[in-house]
Amino acid sequence: SFNQGLMELGALICVPQNPRCSDCPGAKFCKSYENKSTAIYPVRKKAPKTEKINRIVLVIKKNNKIFMSKREQKGVYHGMWEFPGFPIDKEQLKSKDLSGIIKQTLQISGKSGKKLIEFTHTFTKFKETIFVYHFTLDNKELQLAGEWVTSLSAQEKPMGSVQQKIMNFIFEEKV
Repeated sequence: SFNQGLMELGALICVPQNPRCSDCPGAKFCKSYENKSTAIYPVRKKAPKTEKINRIVLVIKKNNKIFMSKREQKGVYHGMWEFPGFPIDKEQLKSKDLSGIIKQTLQISGKSGKKLIEFTHTFTKFKETIFVYHFTLDNKELQLAGEWVTSLSAQEKPMGSVQQKIMNFIFEEKV
């Protein structure tokens, strides 16, 4: 196949450092070879600046089930399942009233418990620090859209690697 041949030519012959133009069957058609400008190609794009994000993620349990919600059908990870959470700035992260911030942001009341795990996750240009907390509801009715899942049913739900990492931690540590 022609496309496969071109890809192999680019991988083995027309390489960024020290291209092997004398071995290239396309050298007679190559403007860069003709102009002796192979050293300036490929033009490298500047990598986008990494954006740092802090995110709170809540593990809400009831009767050996965990609450998860399905993301909207648009944007990143659309249609995948996740634990409730939200981005938080550094100043809020230092607050002693994390439960108040959670109530204000997610409109749920309860008490944030201990931090279960903290880790970083890099995705395209984002470096996200994830802070996972246990959260106990004040009332039994949760006003978020989602469902209570068992460890078995959660494994059947599509979720991103961050959510999977949290899920594995929960069930390995028996949180």
